[in-house]
Amino acid sequence: MDARRALLVLRRWWPLLVAGTLIAAGAAYAVSTTQPKVYEATALLRVNPGLGTVGGGLDFNEVQASWSQAAADAQLVHTTPIAQAAIGRVAGRLHHPVDPGTLLKDSAATAAPQSPIVALVVRAGNPSDASLLANAMATVFVAQDAQTRTADLAPALAAINRQIAFYSADYAAAQRKINRLALQGGKQPPTQ
Repeated sequence: MDARRALLVLRRWWPLLVAGTLIAAGAAYAVSTTQPKVYEATALLRVNPGLGTVGGGLDFNEVQASWSQAAADAQLVHTTPIAQAAIGRVAGRLHHPVDPGTLLKDSAATAAPQSPIVALVVRAGNPSDASLLANAMATVFVAQDAQTRTADLAPALAAINRQIAFYSADYAAAQRKINRLALQGGKQPPTQ
């Protein structure tokens, strides 16, 4: 078909082409206005790879451990107890009430391969709700994770404190004995 024939067809059928375009645009607009608004908020959590080496660098084993810890944390942050605690933390400030099941359905936590970053994405009908819930879930998870990690330290710290108290009492008894012996020998007791 040459250009002249195409222009003749276009001139003859232009009302149908314009009407079809307007009908399609109107249908697209109608469908988009009936869809509920969904807002998304993302909270990023970074897993600490460790303390590093004495010279200041990171050991590759620690970095790899942080990658696997990030994958485990992505599963732990997306659980019912975390969702319940997060909702309890921000319940008074939410525009639309939400239950833990809905929050878990409307959220996702993922860790990228070979990355210490966990991305927590929360969707809600209000941008403020999405942001509040994402930040609350991240905050609650970090607090519970810190509590879990330090719970094992409490017995060890108590044992260390008992040893310190024992050695301090032993040192004080020895110092008293040295002072007593020094006084019996007529010498001046040593000072610290």
